[in-house]
Amino acid sequence: MKPWSLLLGLLVSASVAAAVEARALPIIPTPSEWQVTGGGSWTPSGRLKVQSETPAAASVATRLEGDWLLLAGTVGRTGTCDRVELRLVDDPALGEEGYRLGVAADGVWLEAAARRGLFWATRSLLQLVKAGEPVPFGTIVDIPRYRVRSLMLDVGRKYFPLDYLRAIARELVWYKMNEFHVHLSDDVLFSNFRYAAFRLQCDGVPGLTAKDGSYTKAEFRAFVKECAEMGLNVVPEIDTPAHAGPLLDVRPDLRGGWHHLDLANPKTLPFVKGLWDEYLAGDDPVFAGPDVHVGTDEFGAAKPELFRAYADALFRHVRRYGKNPRAWGSFSHAPGQTPILADANIVIDLWHNKFYQPQAALAAGYSLISVPDGSNYIVPGASYYHDYLDVAGLYRTWTPNDVGGEKIDANHPRLLGGKFAIWNDLVGNGITLDDVFDRFLPAVQVIAEKTWAAASPRTWETFKAQAEKIGEAPGLNLADKVTLGADGRVDLTANRSVGWSQQGGWTVEFEIRPDAAPEPDAAIFADDFTTVKLSQGASGRFGFSRDGYDVTFDYVVPVGRWTRLKLSGTPRETSLWADGRLVKTFAPEKRYYPGEKRWLYAFYRTLHFPLVRAKTHAFRGEIRNLTCRLGAEKTLVGE
Repeated sequence: MKPWSLLLGLLVSASVAAAVEARALPIIPTPSEWQVTGGGSWTPSGRLKVQSETPAAASVATRLEGDWLLLAGTVGRTGTCDRVELRLVDDPALGEEGYRLGVAADGVWLEAAARRGLFWATRSLLQLVKAGEPVPFGTIVDIPRYRVRSLMLDVGRKYFPLDYLRAIARELVWYKMNEFHVHLSDDVLFSNFRYAAFRLQCDGVPGLTAKDGSYTKAEFRAFVKECAEMGLNVVPEIDTPAHAGPLLDVRPDLRGGWHHLDLANPKTLPFVKGLWDEYLAGDDPVFAGPDVHVGTDEFGAAKPELFRAYADALFRHVRRYGKNPRAWGSFSHAPGQTPILADANIVIDLWHNKFYQPQAALAAGYSLISVPDGSNYIVPGASYYHDYLDVAGLYRTWTPNDVGGEKIDANHPRLLGGKFAIWNDLVGNGITLDDVFDRFLPAVQVIAEKTWAAASPRTWETFKAQAEKIGEAPGLNLADKVTLGADGRVDLTANRSVGWSQQGGWTVEFEIRPDAAPEPDAAIFADDFTTVKLSQGASGRFGFSRDGYDVTFDYVVPVGRWTRLKLSGTPRETSLWADGRLVKTFAPEKRYYPGEKRWLYAFYRTLHFPLVRAKTHAFRGEIRNLTCRLGAEKTLVGE
């Protein structure tokens, strides 16, 4: 065998061995390289002793200690502890986000060339701790394949409280996602149905701030900075000149048709620039991060030159504040002669090749993020995009250089990475925060893998099993995972609620005896998210309310005698039985918006059940024999 053939064989063997070991590591996304040194393994003891030398490393160490505690470990300085050393090193090869993680007999060490890389190293360490499996002595060397790994969340058409956005941010960084694109304004405009919302406090345009949920400037600024401390870049978006319903509600004189601004009106551009000024001006701007998104999504092609001039003006305007502009790819849809500012620091979200072809965007000089609508868009309850992403298909076949079936060079320096998007087009369709999270979690696990790892050596089945183990970030339980008692039922002393995102759902049973006709909205179980009511409103009928929606069963609980109620829930359905008789199953219901026969959607009535008695005097009576188990009744519709 020739020397170079022998070397190639050794390299291939080493690569295969590394792939096998990487597959065995319960870390998502897959580390670039895992070299086993042999001689033993490490199993986390549950106690931690952290050492760090520089202030930047010390701040990461503090976060590591806090998250270690949330994983039910204890942070200690004495006694038997796992020794973990964090250090920043001068190694340009690691870049901003790369790191090394070593496991040896004398402890664990993490090193990186930058704070963000060191933070990612702690995520890998914590995932190993959470998995609870012995880790062979060795070294991880991990560098992301792509610079941008992102989620876009539409909060314009569905309000998400800021604490929920904070939780989503923590879930993102748990999987080393480094960007959170927040779509702050949007609309739904049909013939007999309309909704529009602008989610930020706006002082310069009276009446613009949404009344059904918004963020103050101070709290959004703080949110952006909090995320930056975790290595997460928040990219705020104000979408114009289409999807401009919130602006048109307060400035109808600027309407140019449907939900479009009139770009021929000389007042339009100054108005929009003034809006951006409110969030970009000053020494401590509301949009504190380096990037902002100016929209440009789905503007009609009838006036391409005006549209191109408008996009160019917005790019230049936000750049005057030192920000990097982002935009939805739209320029193939609006061909023309008017030049648009283009360079590598302007980033285009490629979502549909009809609107902007990837090769055209590269030729113009832009940097790109791949977010193909056909594979990476979620619209909960929709019939025209994914309700849930095809995560198995994405895992097996999609890579960021695949933009709607058109392949571009995977190593092109201006292909920055990939993204998935959660759009809430279908306003008022019963979808709750729980429903959105059930769609988010499997998607973020897969997109994180496909945008970080150069290769995914695990089979889909292995990846899925490890993803279940790694689960949510320390201290978070948005999926309502529960602790079971010795009898296999849900431990009512250890759990405040039960959700349906595991083992096919849940079933709750209890006996109830009202002593008198209930008052309106008499609550019997409640938490911060859901209220189960003996009487929904003044109807006297049993029901529940969650996330702004009221659901009512056509059933009145009898007064003065015991009735055994049973409720069961899945990600699609909620059912009620009374004394063994099925009262009703609420399954997804096909509906159309008023006057619109094209926009079919599914209306959901799912239930996250609070296991805590409501603190109210509106219910007079007794409840006894409450039990809860995982798994839904098999008589549900669709089972």
